[in-house]
Amino acid sequence: MATKEQRIAIIGDVHGNFGALTAALADAEEQHVTDYIVLGDITNRGPEPERCLRALRQLHPLAWVLGNHEEVYTSLLAHRFTDFDGNSKAVMAIVTSNYDRQRMTADEFRWLAARPLQQNVTVAGVRVSIFHATPDKCRGHYTEPTAPQDHFDHVLAGNNADLAFCGHTHQPVVRRTTDGRYVINPGSVGQSTPLGLVGKLVVLVTVSFRWLMAVSAAGRSVTYRTTPPAKRIWRVHRTFRTPNSTSD
Repeated sequence: MATKEQRIAIIGDVHGNFGALTAALADAEEQHVTDYIVLGDITNRGPEPERCLRALRQLHPLAWVLGNHEEVYTSLLAHRFTDFDGNSKAVMAIVTSNYDRQRMTADEFRWLAARPLQQNVTVAGVRVSIFHATPDKCRGHYTEPTAPQDHFDHVLAGNNADLAFCGHTHQPVVRRTTDGRYVINPGSVGQSTPLGLVGKLVVLVTVSFRWLMAVSAAGRSVTYRTTPPAKRIWRVHRTFRTPNSTSD
């Protein structure tokens, strides 16, 4: 009986950490991954945003949604930043985005800024909803691990997806909706610990038979070395940090 197996690596919150992304992609290759889904925040606050962007674009992901840090690019392009009094996050966002812009082409910067908030894809008959924080907003704490049940019910309300993947909080979590569907956050590839020495990703496996469809999602951790440029970036990051600044 003919079967078709697809293995999809779910990658998010790389934050310009190319060392972590390289380790995650190497692990994905060892797991015979066939496709990729990108949950946003691939750049910003890390030393090599352009290398992260280019490495993932050449893989032609099935979906790629906007993260809150790429949304900063959108705001900068639209000249939306006007008030900086007492807003250290806005100052940091401009500084780190300018760093990214110097390393990416204008087209790359605009391409990232134009990613959609939410996408639906179908993989071997499995309907998957993809978003960074929620389907209509890429920031905030709505889908943090301990959020109320109705938050996870809401992100799939009105959507016929079988499951959803999100990022943003940097915390791996699997939550089940009241009607039995799953919302999965694989965690962060590039900033899962203060020094980012353990990256997180999920490999989604779908096996499609003529009469049966099976799905499994396995969380994976990969270790890597932090480069001297990355250590300098993390020191700058901690200087500017305010409470909850990692995911806001």
